[in-house]
Amino acid sequence: MCNALKSFKELQDENAMLKGMNKRYESRLKAMEQTMEDLMRRLSYYENPHSPPSQNSIPTRQRKASSSSSSKNSSGTSSPAPGKKAPGRSKGHDGVSHHRRPTRTEHRHRPKRCSRCGSTDMQQQCGPATSKIITDIEHMPEPVTTNHLAYPAVCRRCGCNEPDVPGIPGTCIGPNLASIITNLYAMPGSLGSIRTALHEMFGLKISKAAVQRCLHAVSGMLEEDIKGIEHDMSCSDRLHMDETPVMIDRKQGYIWIAVGRKDSGTSSSTSSSRTTDTVLVKVAGGRAGAVIDCHFPYGHIPVTVDGYKPYESRFPMLQRCWAHILRESRSLCGAGRHHHNLHVRLMDIYCRAKLMEPDPGNTGQYEMMARQAMQVAKGYASLGCRFGRTLERATPNLFTFLLHPGMEPTNNLAERSLRPSVIARKIRHSLKTTGGMRMFGVLMTCIMTWRARGQSISQMIQKRLLHGMMDAVAVVTCVGA
Repeated sequence: MCNALKSFKELQDENAMLKGMNKRYESRLKAMEQTMEDLMRRLSYYENPHSPPSQNSIPTRQRKASSSSSSKNSSGTSSPAPGKKAPGRSKGHDGVSHHRRPTRTEHRHRPKRCSRCGSTDMQQQCGPATSKIITDIEHMPEPVTTNHLAYPAVCRRCGCNEPDVPGIPGTCIGPNLASIITNLYAMPGSLGSIRTALHEMFGLKISKAAVQRCLHAVSGMLEEDIKGIEHDMSCSDRLHMDETPVMIDRKQGYIWIAVGRKDSGTSSSTSSSRTTDTVLVKVAGGRAGAVIDCHFPYGHIPVTVDGYKPYESRFPMLQRCWAHILRESRSLCGAGRHHHNLHVRLMDIYCRAKLMEPDPGNTGQYEMMARQAMQVAKGYASLGCRFGRTLERATPNLFTFLLHPGMEPTNNLAERSLRPSVIARKIRHSLKTTGGMRMFGVLMTCIMTWRARGQSISQMIQKRLLHGMMDAVAVVTCVGA
């Protein structure tokens, strides 16, 4: 009898437990249904990919709907809502497309024929004129082909007989056209698209081999700039590094990029400090640590990188990218409630660390945040996740930005700087030779550094090419003397 009562009581307890679990699952099911309904509603708003996010968000749609319903008049037609911002640029704003000031003004535009009935009996009226600024090129420049005849001369002192050949060594293209070709290459464009663009714009028929020789000649003249960029990189206050795979003659290679930032004082108009960016691009046949030792010997500078292990042994002041850590943690949220809770804790640690003021002399907040991250890593390890080991190994380098002012916790700068190289890889597919690897690194380094510093690519290329041509003439003259 006692055993029967005991088993009956156990069944009652189990029944109560199952009822509680059923209630919890019902509440979770309702919450998930509500979330799915909300996501479907959002998806219906964002199904048009051509609408900008500022005009296609749910609050914007709701605000437009409320203003439209409140502006209905008695006749049922809608009128502009009171206080609604007029379309177009605000008063006093110079705009972006027409930042150039008009060089001339034409007053001859008056209607001569009625657009409705076609009558030419038009009466001119006095009133404000309608202004429209149009930017155009007066005429497309015609290419000029010049035949340079270089006659030899014999030096009476040493007997040197070398003609003074003008132009860029290694190519038959002038500096202005070479700057256009380099700009098209940096867009980026393939050799075929550059050849087509030159034919469409200027009527020039240039072979792909000529375009390739021109790019090689330009990269050869920019070698001196690479030395200056590498020197500026070694003087940077902080670095961002990343790499991406690329095919090199049907073999796996990598494009490496380093972005250096140096604070150059405080701006006169604002209290924020100005920064000077330096971009260094290298192409290597592998991903070993020897590439870092050879091309990026900057172990004395704080650097932000991803989880690639060779970085850890070569950069003592290392910051692991939080975006990679949080992305991997977010991918584990679907494994269960405990994984989701750990991800929330890790996100909270990151948000609180970002709000802290970096202080090189205060290691207390660094150690406190590292202990909290280590507890989360142990939580993942107790659940049998490999991410727990990854987080535990990365914890000593997750809060380095708290010890170095200006250092960023994410590697977003290197990711964005690497994007042009990724686009070029998708367009050109592969690099064929060692010379092509060197050419790609030199051109991308100079172009991206000039862009980051707000310098004109065309002006810088023309300046370097003309300077290089003068140096070539000086070398020939010196040899002849």
